[in-house]
Amino acid sequence: MYFPTPVGKSYVCDKEQSVLLYAPDGTDDLSGHIARLYLRDLHMQSFMFKESGKWGPPFHCSATGSYRDETAPLAVGTALAIATFLVLVGYGAWRYFKIKKVQYGSME
Repeated sequence: MYFPTPVGKSYVCDKEQSVLLYAPDGTDDLSGHIARLYLRDLHMQSFMFKESGKWGPPFHCSATGSYRDETAPLAVGTALAIATFLVLVGYGAWRYFKIKKVQYGSME
């Protein structure tokens, strides 16, 4: 996704962005030409807005970020899995050692 924009908002970016353009695979152009498109001061409306001729509320490109660090979700998920495993093992051990076993076969 080059221009991530919520529905109803316009995409606004003041910094320079570059988009790489390649020839399609099915063409006869085997020279490997690559074009680079530089976009500066970009303002575009990706989706239709209710009022014609008006821009939607701006969604700035700095708010989207280009890289999302996955360390925190991985650490929280691992900690939750370990905590769940320890609770289940602890409960099983407590039931095994502390709960009095009933011998149903010897009851009359």
